[in-house]
Amino acid sequence: MKNLLFGFLTLITFFFSNAQSPLVWELLSDPLDDNIERLSDKEDYLSDFKIYRLNLNLLISKLDINQGEFVILDIPNSTGKMKKFKVFESSIMHPILQGKYPNIKTYKGIGIDDPTSTVRFSLSPLGFHALSSSGVRSTLYIEPYSVNDNTLCIVFNKFSIRDYDNNFECLVETDIFNRTSQNNSSQFNGEGDIDDQKLRKYRL
Repeated sequence: MKNLLFGFLTLITFFFSNAQSPLVWELLSDPLDDNIERLSDKEDYLSDFKIYRLNLNLLISKLDINQGEFVILDIPNSTGKMKKFKVFESSIMHPILQGKYPNIKTYKGIGIDDPTSTVRFSLSPLGFHALSSSGVRSTLYIEPYSVNDNTLCIVFNKFSIRDYDNNFECLVETDIFNRTSQNNSSQFNGEGDIDDQKLRKYRL
């Protein structure tokens, strides 16, 4: 009887502690405060989106990991649900430059709930930016929503962008044969041409 009671109390304590744990992402369903200044009018061009409040301090503490280590993070999708990712730090800057700007961090993640999904996101003074692709859903975007509150983020997918699938027609006329002969010329150094098929590396 004592073992049964102890097990029951342990179970209750476990669920209660989880219920009280702070969340990194909070879905906002109520209308936002009128004092919130929008960063852009992006939502006017979206058929569907979600607004979340991001607990930046909690996220930063979870991402306090060493190189090569990973952390399991929940990332929201455009339907209001959370999806788990295995997240690693993935700096895109030279180590010296990264040391100069420690408040700019970039990360990559691999889906756990959806193994075909990946995510890339950054944390900087400009806020939280993320892009997630998947083999079973539309590309997902997470961007800052407000000018005066960097904890607010807008979440949407590519299919929710109105008229995103309109046929695009490029009206720029290009002489392909002349461009090819120009690129193959020994006197052409490619300066000013961004489509010369040459790989260049730069140090910032």
